[in-house]
Amino acid sequence: MESAGEIGVVFDIDELGGGFYRYTALRVLFESLDPTRLGGCTVLDGDTSETLAGQARTYLIAFQAVDPEQAAYIRDTLARSDNEGLLPETRRFLEGAAVTRHPLVLTGRIDGEGRLVVKEGSGIGAGWVKDTRWGVVER
Repeated sequence: MESAGEIGVVFDIDELGGGFYRYTALRVLFESLDPTRLGGCTVLDGDTSETLAGQARTYLIAFQAVDPEQAAYIRDTLARSDNEGLLPETRRFLEGAAVTRHPLVLTGRIDGEGRLVVKEGSGIGAGWVKDTRWGVVER
């Protein structure tokens, strides 16, 4: 079995509308990806190191513990996406060590039923996944 890895999806904060861009970026993923194909993955997010250093305005959502099929699914699905906020395809994805160099925070873990399991009080609730295939469970 190949080792699990990481894949990150990079967004332009200004194209997400600024303001509460975390919600907007996560909605792109909730609307685009089938969570039942991502069971076992850990989701992290946050401003990139370049953003925190004042050198860019980019935001990153990363999936850890992805197997090669899951990483290919994320890449293939989002490479075809034209959602506002996604960086151009040539700069849209980070993998492996390129993901781990950013100071991301835990968003949640995807369980075997396709639900995002989040820490109680995280602020992510059912409204975030409304009208998508995703569910949210607080623990």
